[in-house]
Amino acid sequence: MEETRLSNYGANAAEFRDARTGALIFGIQGSGDIGRGLALDVDPRYRGYEMWASGNTGGMYTAQSSTPNATLGPRGVQISATKPSINFGVWWDGDLLRELLDGTTISKWNWLAGNTTTLLSDSGISSNNGTKATPCLSADILGDWREEVIWRETGNAALRIYTTTIPTTTRIYTLMHDRQYREGIAWQNTAYNQPPHPSFFLGNGMIAPPTPNIVLAGGQQPGSTTYQAESAQFGGGAVFESTNGGFTGTGYINFSANGGFLQFNNVDGGASGATTLRIRYALGVTSSRTGQLTVNGVSRSITFNPTGSWTTWAVLTVNVNLAPGGGNTIIFQSTGQDLANIDQIQIP
Repeated sequence: MEETRLSNYGANAAEFRDARTGALIFGIQGSGDIGRGLALDVDPRYRGYEMWASGNTGGMYTAQSSTPNATLGPRGVQISATKPSINFGVWWDGDLLRELLDGTTISKWNWLAGNTTTLLSDSGISSNNGTKATPCLSADILGDWREEVIWRETGNAALRIYTTTIPTTTRIYTLMHDRQYREGIAWQNTAYNQPPHPSFFLGNGMIAPPTPNIVLAGGQQPGSTTYQAESAQFGGGAVFESTNGGFTGTGYINFSANGGFLQFNNVDGGASGATTLRIRYALGVTSSRTGQLTVNGVSRSITFNPTGSWTTWAVLTVNVNLAPGGGNTIIFQSTGQDLANIDQIQIP
């Protein structure tokens, strides 16, 4: 009876469905006990996640496009005859691909060779739940966006928290800012353990993640006030873009060589007087660019230094005088050469 049930999957031993409707997108034939599957972005050659399942279901398949760097294409195409562990995923090293967490080992999928390299495997610790081999917890709990793993010591006398020591150049909000991810952490403690996923795509080729609505404990807003460039007034050849990653909000403003302007109206000066204006920008050229900054009708030159690339963002601080409360106007304007791409300003 059990063997008959386990082998009676038909064409959909592993399957990929539309979460909104339940409609089948594609299925993979297989046999045996198909106890679990995994979908992670582990191969940068293919758009989106890759997927694989336990049992006799072949190797690794595309969940999105089978054509490298394509936006469309057939799904469910096998891209590797072999497959890695089918347990947990973890963001551990410096790139945006996800690593593999199985038992007490963290490893990296080598997409060209079809095998894995061990990144962490310590002694004196144990996983839980028998063959499921899950950690006590896998979550982003200590900072940046990479994840930590908590295992119990083999003698059950203590818990150990492991965190990556690998640097990264990617700067995004912590994953705990995302509600779906937090719910994923909660279900690790209350249900059948599976790795957590944020509500947005975090992987190779991702766009900038949504800006979380951050409020300090007690309901107080953070000390600085942020004004997104895309919400301000702009024109004269200055345009909205979201081409180069790393911005906050939905995009940034790209200036024309002459006459382009970006105008922030009704800027709150707080107690006002002399204060600091913080300008987040990117300038992917080798030389500085100078334009004009006008605050409440008073103009001065402003110079942006190169940031190294159009996806590397820096903050320029400028001392300005603002009137008390709202009603302040801050304008950036190009005067003969293109300015930097401006993402946002902050007061103070």
